[in-house]
Amino acid sequence: MIPTFLFDLREDWMRFLPLSYTRSIADMLMGCMPLHQRWAHAMGLPKIHRLSIPYLRAYYPLPPPPGDALFIRSTLWPNLSTVQLLQQLPPNTALLITDTQLLALRTKASHFFAAYQKHQNSTELLAALSPSATQQSHQLPILLRNPVDLFRLNAQAFEYDCSSLVSSEIPSHIHRDNRIFGDQLYLLGQADIKGAIIDATQPVVIDHGAVIMPGAMLKGPIYIGPRTIIKMGARIYGPTSFGPYCKIGGEVNNSVVIGYSNKAHDGYLGNSVLGSWCNIGADTNTSNLKNNYSEVRIWSYAERRFVPSGTIFCGLIMGDHSKSGINVMFNTGTTVGVSCNIYGTGYPRTFIPSFSWGGPQGLRTYKLDKALHTASIVMQRRNQSLSTADVQILQKVFQLSAAYRNDD
Repeated sequence: MIPTFLFDLREDWMRFLPLSYTRSIADMLMGCMPLHQRWAHAMGLPKIHRLSIPYLRAYYPLPPPPGDALFIRSTLWPNLSTVQLLQQLPPNTALLITDTQLLALRTKASHFFAAYQKHQNSTELLAALSPSATQQSHQLPILLRNPVDLFRLNAQAFEYDCSSLVSSEIPSHIHRDNRIFGDQLYLLGQADIKGAIIDATQPVVIDHGAVIMPGAMLKGPIYIGPRTIIKMGARIYGPTSFGPYCKIGGEVNNSVVIGYSNKAHDGYLGNSVLGSWCNIGADTNTSNLKNNYSEVRIWSYAERRFVPSGTIFCGLIMGDHSKSGINVMFNTGTTVGVSCNIYGTGYPRTFIPSFSWGGPQGLRTYKLDKALHTASIVMQRRNQSLSTADVQILQKVFQLSAAYRNDD
């Protein structure tokens, strides 16, 4: 089996900010798994390596060059035709959309690593690698464009992920205390489920160690990650994905929570994506539909302006380590960066730069030392520690995002 890597192009990384400030695009959650796991499953490989822009290599160090390898753009969706095309790609050949838009490349790993250290732009990387042959993709590939696609295409992700799952016999103690409709309840390990109402006419996938408290109502497709807790009276509508170690309450619809985040209280979260280590305060609500039903515009870091999202349904995009206080109201299509603390009455801005502190009455800079101190406390509550790599990356994000703030 040929070693395979997913790599972030800089233009893609820009489009996925603020989520990509702290992770590779290949680590974004959709359906029941992050993108790199979906590619590994599709390619029949035990592991897919990830490559990202220089400061994130603290999380994704370059392995020893394995010789011939396959390199795939991390925003490319692994449908059957694309996977078959890549599995048959000859050595030293690039797969392109246009003359300069790179989808994948098979080449010597040492050659790719050397070029990628200097170039993450598609055109420059292709020129530096100078493959001996190119192939044009004859079918229009599915490329994820921005965080909105994580929830917009989530139903498609569930179709792929659940096609190979087999519904096991539901343990009698789960059947007895719950009201279950349909036959697409998938248990991936031991779970504590009591007194829930579960509409499993579409897939409901519950991972090991998850807890579903009495009175919770779930309508698939839904993925509940390891050790995630769905609190009493929660109302969850799919397609929705929760990563590991989350606490979820209130009403959630068509959203993705990447992991280690809390939306534990009443309030509405719809058509949204939350990163890791976020906390949504009690009765925080997101608007996901404009009163005039027009297309929602969202902030583009790449273009440094608001651009059409491609959908009339779009709520909140929130980067890692950000939090909202009680009764916060997020307007349609709000983007909140990394390590923000948002509170107060009224609607805050629809673009809030990373390391911002405040709300509708104004924002000031969230001092780096205080943000790191809070992050350390929050992570300890999940038996995690703020590593040296975490600190270095948050320091870099603070520097990169300064241009969007009025630092005092």
